[in-house]
Amino acid sequence: MPDPKTDDASLDGLAAAARRGDRQALAGLLRGLQDTLWRVCVSQLGDLEQAEEAVQETASRLVSAVGAFAGRSTARTWAIGFALNVCRERRRRRRFADDSALVDHPDDRPAPDQHAAAVEQADALRRAISDLPERQREAITLRYLEQMTVRQTAEAMACAEGTVKAAIWQAIRRLRQALPHQPVETQANHP
Repeated sequence: MPDPKTDDASLDGLAAAARRGDRQALAGLLRGLQDTLWRVCVSQLGDLEQAEEAVQETASRLVSAVGAFAGRSTARTWAIGFALNVCRERRRRRRFADDSALVDHPDDRPAPDQHAAAVEQADALRRAISDLPERQREAITLRYLEQMTVRQTAEAMACAEGTVKAAIWQAIRRLRQALPHQPVETQANHP
């Protein structure tokens, strides 16, 4: 069950109040969005330090832009759009800086024996997702990790719903190829 402080209706109310200048509402909005923004940034950047910086930059942009929030989408979708843009910019800067390490797992440590297989599978999936092209990685992250609808995903990515569906289909196909020994949930749905 979602936390009532972070459900879309509550966040939308906080955004509307923040737009009118309520600083406490703005602080509540940022608190309510922090976990979502963190998950999106980590999944897009693959680096905890980079993700932390991206979340801070996203929050700063949200504070500056809250007066322009028109409510055409949910506050969560609006904020995720900002986070995706920040992550895209950071990836571009890394590419231009010729940083060859796109994914860094500084906290990878051997897990206890009973969790070793699960840790291996999670790491393989994380690497496979990080190797996806940008649009596919974003679509998979928002649709399945953030459990957004296709429409919300399209709004956050600023593209058509058909584009999201195609990106998800392509991403699942690539993930199946990259992880042939791992079960993919949608395989059970498509014989």
